[in-house]
Amino acid sequence: MHSDTKGFGTLDVVDLFTSIPHELGLMWFEEMLLTCKEISHNDFRTILVLMEVVLKNNFLFFEGEYYRQVRGVAMGAHCAPTYANIIMAYWENKFTLTPVYSNKWTLYCRFLDDLCFLWKGTKDEFDLFVDYINETTNFLKFTKSFNEYEVNYLDVNIVKLEKKFVSRVHRKNTFSNTYLHYTSSHPLYQKKSVLKGQMVRICRMTSDDTSFMEVCSILRTMFLDRGYPEKMFDEICHEVCESRTDRFAPILGKSTYETIVNRADVTTNNEFCSGISTIYDGQAGLVRKIIDKEWKNFAKVSDLSHIFDKEIKYIYKKGKTIKCLLERGSNNKFFEKNRKKKNGVFKCGACSYCMYLKTGESFCLKARNKTLTVKSFVNCNTNGIIYIALCTECDAFYIGKSERKIKQRIYEYLYDIKTARETNSLFKHTQICKEATFEFFVLEVVPTDPRGGMWETLVEYRELYWQMVLEANKYPGINDLISLKPVLKLRSAKL
Repeated sequence: MHSDTKGFGTLDVVDLFTSIPHELGLMWFEEMLLTCKEISHNDFRTILVLMEVVLKNNFLFFEGEYYRQVRGVAMGAHCAPTYANIIMAYWENKFTLTPVYSNKWTLYCRFLDDLCFLWKGTKDEFDLFVDYINETTNFLKFTKSFNEYEVNYLDVNIVKLEKKFVSRVHRKNTFSNTYLHYTSSHPLYQKKSVLKGQMVRICRMTSDDTSFMEVCSILRTMFLDRGYPEKMFDEICHEVCESRTDRFAPILGKSTYETIVNRADVTTNNEFCSGISTIYDGQAGLVRKIIDKEWKNFAKVSDLSHIFDKEIKYIYKKGKTIKCLLERGSNNKFFEKNRKKKNGVFKCGACSYCMYLKTGESFCLKARNKTLTVKSFVNCNTNGIIYIALCTECDAFYIGKSERKIKQRIYEYLYDIKTARETNSLFKHTQICKEATFEFFVLEVVPTDPRGGMWETLVEYRELYWQMVLEANKYPGINDLISLKPVLKLRSAKL
């Protein structure tokens, strides 16, 4: 393998999770399920239906609106990695593991959307191969890298020397020392596990002893910076180093088949084990002492006396952190209960119509010598509103309403002015005031009725109210004649 390898090639799929089309993805998913002979027909149909439900019913809540994902799989879904992996498995079987190119590498491996090749062809042949796989589908696109002497793949760096390969841990440029801090409210055994897990990782992944000691020194500095005692680090480091020739032998270069087999030969103990699952907090130690002290007393009042001579296992779940209490989210009851949005008109900051909003909680309408104040939180995405359009060049104003978002109504006004729609009041004003532009302020938000009702009529009624209060049909107001139809509609509904 060493003599045949002329270079290392790596590929990475661009945005795998969000790029898979639903229909094609489900078809490939179904074909891969058909290869699993142990799956019953009922399980097969159930898996397909549930997968389609997950793909086609993923919703996102943003800026007060719900959006449905129409392409790809949600990255937060539990089944997303498995689904994406199955799609990639189908793709590689159909397009990659073919006789045309499979003789060009000595080793091929893939972890989800990261591919690595020990390439025995030339770099030009690798480039042709990448061009080929980029044309296999219209949704899978790959970025590539090729090096004759070394490769960074996932979290390992592999270097080709004169007669062998050597490996060590690879950390990206964006890596930061965010290991669990020693003062964090976690059980001591978890902190030791974090430390030992990292030690075992570098021991297994670093094939050269000199490099291993260098990485140990770096790791020591990192954990000491996170508050870990020197004594704890040194004891765990010594334990791992003693097992570097057997249990924790490097994967590359020193492990043997027998070592791997012996490591996997673990007997399973099916004997009942008493366990208590609880949330870890500052009182967890006290609770544990009380339970240990009173444990045997429970045997006297229980028919489970045969288990009370067993050792108790404590399983701690993560408790609520400050982040959990304060993070923004629609499902965070604590935050929603204590959050109070400030009244006023605000820009959403995500659309091209923010520039037309007059922001603030209130303003003075000089033409009527009135201070107008909005008593709700309003931005470009608020609907069911009564608004006032103000000319920036003179005192003219217009009162209107919209059941839809204010930004949609602004768009319609701009379009009517651009297309010279003669029935539009704002366009007619621009023919008189040539330099006129408009800004919009929301006077009132009409809340929707969860039970339905005549909400649209109520919006019209509140529009009429403001038109009459501000005399919008009298100069410098530019509304046409005021209609009393909303009053009649509401009266007839009550009758």
